[in-house]
Amino acid sequence: MRSQCIAIVMALGTCAVAGPEWMEMGEAGSFPADAEAVTGAGVDPVTKISGRLEGTGLLTGSPGMADFQDMYLIQIDDASAFRASTLADFGGFAGFDAQLFLFKTDGTGLLANLDSATFSTHPLLLPFSNDGTGVQIEGPGLYLLAISGRPSAPGNANGPIFQFGAPTENSGPDGNGGFAPIDLWSGPGETGRYEIGLIGVVTIPIGEVGCDPADLAEPYGVHDFSDIVVFLSQFGAGILDLTDLAPPFGVLDFSDVVAFLTEFADGC
Repeated sequence: MRSQCIAIVMALGTCAVAGPEWMEMGEAGSFPADAEAVTGAGVDPVTKISGRLEGTGLLTGSPGMADFQDMYLIQIDDASAFRASTLADFGGFAGFDAQLFLFKTDGTGLLANLDSATFSTHPLLLPFSNDGTGVQIEGPGLYLLAISGRPSAPGNANGPIFQFGAPTENSGPDGNGGFAPIDLWSGPGETGRYEIGLIGVVTIPIGEVGCDPADLAEPYGVHDFSDIVVFLSQFGAGILDLTDLAPPFGVLDFSDVVAFLTEFADGC
């Protein structure tokens, strides 16, 4: 398998520097346990997360595997400046009526927004609520950011986590399920491609979630084919954060492939 990986990567050629953007790897999950971590070799700004909600799509026939929500583990380094949006003004995009939700790492709700303005289908998530709950991001750290298409909303056995007096409000967790972690979504929603523009977010150093630079994907703590898929995808896109592992730094070449395979072969 390793020789096949070398051949595939060599066929991609030498890559140039790409922007600070995270692309969904495989399928980001819908809950904290299977959220996709936005990682990097160090702490670097992340200005965009790009992905796609497939709906039943490619996952038709797989019970419980439909793709109507994506959740990411992110690191906020500037709480007061934090913004997340699919608005073009923030570098975002959504081919559907999008919604954004922010959670603590234990899955309890923090903030949510459905629409940035009246008649808009693009959310703008702020670092504070404006619905009277007084909730705000208290400081830098790890958080969970989720996107769904209307009307799919997070909840638990007690009810919805957020309730909205108006779609434009940035809501605190004031629903009946607001004090318990997410363990369900209300149902399917609209689907399509999305780009979430970000401010105040940085990569999570890979060592904080993986055992070494080759442990790039869940399940962390073991090297498997999913790690290879992430490396190849990032390498092919010219993204340095996870793949620029050996000198000369600032460019992707065969030395980075060798470094990855060496780490991979050594195991966790």
